[in-house]
Amino acid sequence: MSAPPLVEARDVVKHFRQPRRSLRQKPGIVHAVDGVSFEIRAGETFGLVGESGCGKTTLGRLMLYLEPVTSGRLAVAGHDLARLSARAERDYRRSVQAVFQDPYGSLNPRQKVLEIVGEPILAQERPGRAALRERVRELLALVGLPPGAEDLYPHEFSGGQRQRIAIARAISVSPRFLVLDEAVSALDVSIRAQVLNLLKDLQERLDLTYLFIAHDLAVVEFMSDRVAVMYLGKIVETAPARDIYSRPLHPYTQTLLRAATATTPPKAVFRDVSLSGEVPSPINPPSGCRFRTRCPFAQARCAEEEPLLRSAGGVQEGAHRAACHFFEEIAGHAA
Repeated sequence: MSAPPLVEARDVVKHFRQPRRSLRQKPGIVHAVDGVSFEIRAGETFGLVGESGCGKTTLGRLMLYLEPVTSGRLAVAGHDLARLSARAERDYRRSVQAVFQDPYGSLNPRQKVLEIVGEPILAQERPGRAALRERVRELLALVGLPPGAEDLYPHEFSGGQRQRIAIARAISVSPRFLVLDEAVSALDVSIRAQVLNLLKDLQERLDLTYLFIAHDLAVVEFMSDRVAVMYLGKIVETAPARDIYSRPLHPYTQTLLRAATATTPPKAVFRDVSLSGEVPSPINPPSGCRFRTRCPFAQARCAEEEPLLRSAGGVQEGAHRAACHFFEEIAGHAA
């Protein structure tokens, strides 16, 4: 019998209420995440891609328990986030950690690295000062920083080194799950490759599971076992990475790959799909398929009926799914 998934999302919704600008105006509702379902298995990297504002970071914040779920079920590392007691929250904080985009903004410039990396350890347990220093040194060595780094301040390091400090802090309490929110997008290309290799190495050595949020499709392809594509609060396609890059089914996925032609494998051949118009407001999303206002294949049905994620077969039956009424016909328009 297979093990249960480490992360399980069922119809997860997160809405934000906007304040009124006048007494006559009704408060708006921002549909940041709107009925998202997926699973992440222990030990894998689940890539999440999409344009800015599609809901990727909000979904990550929900998993970090930084925002409450509006409705639906979200369970991470055995904890149902809608029923998390104060005692369970302490255990949860240890199980789930994050690495954010800005390697300088996420570190306290007034603290030395010893305090930065040691703070989560002190929040969970009370080691002696000598023991804490030794553990921080071990963590810094694990992420490739030299001896003595613990006595320096963040401004004394390069951007790549600062992100290594952030990674050391994230793994300091032996978590099971890491949310990596654009964790390498602020780094130079050469440094980015080093940090990505470090993350892969740590995943294997420490048995970690990753949610990898990014907009760089080449990076997502390199890191991910499976990929989900988000658009305006919805997951529109999900598949093993090899499937989604070689056989994209949803028109939106195809446009993302077209925009990153250097990373598109030669075998991923499909008709040219270009976007028109602007991304609709999440306060008033389109009826039916949310992508229809920009989709060149949209028909009347797309406005009337919301497409559900349907299986498209593939390497693993049922593993490749797309939320499009006509993905079979669209996929048939190969060049």
